[in-house]
Amino acid sequence: MKRPPLIFIAGWGNTAQALHRVASEFDESYDVRVSSSHEIASWSDTTHQSRSKAVKKTSHISSYAEGLQSALYGLERKDNPSIVVGWSAGGVVALEIACENPELIERLVLIGATPKFCTGDGYPWGVAARNVRAMVLQIRKDPKAVLYRFFQDVSWPVVESESSINEKVTAACHIGIEHLVHGLEYLRTMDLRDKLKAVKIPTLIIHGREDRIIPWQAGAWLNNSLPNSSSIIHEGVGHNIPVRRPVVLASQIREFLENRC
Repeated sequence: MKRPPLIFIAGWGNTAQALHRVASEFDESYDVRVSSSHEIASWSDTTHQSRSKAVKKTSHISSYAEGLQSALYGLERKDNPSIVVGWSAGGVVALEIACENPELIERLVLIGATPKFCTGDGYPWGVAARNVRAMVLQIRKDPKAVLYRFFQDVSWPVVESESSINEKVTAACHIGIEHLVHGLEYLRTMDLRDKLKAVKIPTLIIHGREDRIIPWQAGAWLNNSLPNSSSIIHEGVGHNIPVRRPVVLASQIREFLENRC
């Protein structure tokens, strides 16, 4: 019996390595694949089309969603649709596909995610768009400084060592400045709020109460808007739940996946 496919997607500024500890908890039971929102855009559909039906073309979705869509078509099995776990921007990408191609996903887990990263239009649970534009300009001039501040906020309320943050900054720089900028523009413009009511996929929303990147209220908003969702709040933790509590997080995800009621 083939194991059900399970895709993990890390968020902006992160590589797949950020989710490896959590994903490793599922290696024996699932067909696990780990990526990031930056890497997933390169998942061209050519390889997957040879193994499955022609990929449904959806012209208005992002390049990130196109990559995930291609992978999901390639992994699609009649009795085993895919499970997607998205963290931060990875969760936004997963939610985008859930809105556009819900038939490809059996269950969805959103960690520190949001339907709209920026504030506006009656939505206060995000970052001002002008701040994201400023970050785009700054990251072109001094990427290490911008990324250092970002990873400080990701780790809050824990104060990480300088060496630990510098390792993450170095890994993020290897992603490439243009890829980082493209990811910021995606977050600045994406707004999935009007599409959520149609997403009937069972969804687990997990958020840290101290999240400085995406406020926990964004997760609460998601939970109230999705028709088939449940929510878990981690007290005393910020945006990087997968790093701070990988075993607990994996246990909560596994319980959700195995609960068929």
